[in-house]
Amino acid sequence: MRTLNARASPSSDVNAKNAIHARAFPTSDAKDKNQRSHPKDFDKLRLASWNLGTMTGRSTELSEILKTRQINACCVQETKWKGSKSRDIGNGYQLVYHGVDTKRNGVGIVLDENLKTRVIDVVRKNDRLISIKLAMDGQPPLNLISAYAPQTGCSEQEKHDFWEDFDEIMQNIPLTEHAHIGGDLNGHVGEKNDLHSDTHGGYGFGTRNKQGISILNFASRLLVSVMKLPKPITTHISRADSIKWKELHSIKGSPLLEWAHAYMKEDIESDKSANQMWSDFERLCLEGAKEILGISRGARRIGKETSWWNETAQHIIKSKREAFKAWQKSGLEEDHLLYKNLKKIAKSAVAQSMAKSREDFYDRLENAEDENSIYKIARQRHRSTLDIKCNKFIKNAQGPIKCIVEEEVSKAISKMKHHKTTGPDQIPADLWKKLKESATPWLTKLFNAIIKDP
Repeated sequence: MRTLNARASPSSDVNAKNAIHARAFPTSDAKDKNQRSHPKDFDKLRLASWNLGTMTGRSTELSEILKTRQINACCVQETKWKGSKSRDIGNGYQLVYHGVDTKRNGVGIVLDENLKTRVIDVVRKNDRLISIKLAMDGQPPLNLISAYAPQTGCSEQEKHDFWEDFDEIMQNIPLTEHAHIGGDLNGHVGEKNDLHSDTHGGYGFGTRNKQGISILNFASRLLVSVMKLPKPITTHISRADSIKWKELHSIKGSPLLEWAHAYMKEDIESDKSANQMWSDFERLCLEGAKEILGISRGARRIGKETSWWNETAQHIIKSKREAFKAWQKSGLEEDHLLYKNLKKIAKSAVAQSMAKSREDFYDRLENAEDENSIYKIARQRHRSTLDIKCNKFIKNAQGPIKCIVEEEVSKAISKMKHHKTTGPDQIPADLWKKLKESATPWLTKLFNAIIKDP
């Protein structure tokens, strides 16, 4: 795996043979000037790692920083959140976390709006180790591991168990897959690389301790900030533009249905591969739908922001950050006192904003029109905690798979519901229900071709 513009923690642990132009900050903090562009390919991921101290009251602040730094994925430690869930933290980012105590430990991985749709597996080993497997386009999956090693004062048995569990996670990752480790491993690797030149860049600081030896013996790369992918992957920018599929039920949709019916009757006799069958239909169908049904335009859609993050809280937290930087630069006691005071104010402001947000939520429950409204709120909150929100990828299956018959496809189409949100292909279930007679044999052929294709 090749790395460019890499960064490590300690910052001197970069392998000089595999990384160039190492620096402490991203090369550019500029905003994306092409936010309204079409889906595009990119071959680099900006990865980071951060020991937060706590996630309480800092979720949206974290998402703002990651957005500014243009980070795709961030491994976080010491979240001090209890539970095994996922949570949207704003700006399109999703935090997958695990913890058992609100006073110590806890790890998680933050994914941007593109990577969070690629999750195919999550392993929560314990409150110090978590890993996520991501599907990548036309190449082996990428495994992200967030680790938080026991610090000084923890028992030797706890440290031994951590490295054993860490080694088990790495052993379970096939050699053909990529892996990135981001974490706080609580050790000093020292300034010399006399015995570990393959994992130590030779630019360390201080004296190596026992924990540092454990890190070097583990022989893993640390905290790669920009990783070069073997092949580019496609990112889809979520937009509010959409086809007016509701017109499908009116007389305006008749020409599109007639075209689709005739196309499937003719295409089913062709000898195309599964990919060719679907890509041809998807392209022609969407082009025809846009021309016949029309499109509705809107602004770029990233996702709902955290409700308590308002201008007041944002301004106070910004002042706290500036005070912290001033104190770190000057070292004066008066700057330290100012920072501590602003820190208390910021903590209070965030708590008040979150309390107000909860009041609004409880009001929605109390003033719900009927039971269905309450169930809808509950389903939305449940979906927001799921690790895998969008099933775009499937795992390989072992053994023979039976051919799919038309009765199965027809039954599946019958169970579809009208007026539901479209999936990644932007083709609604309404179209398949309208075309059930001609769509059933065509889809059956497509599904069986998918099974047979290597």
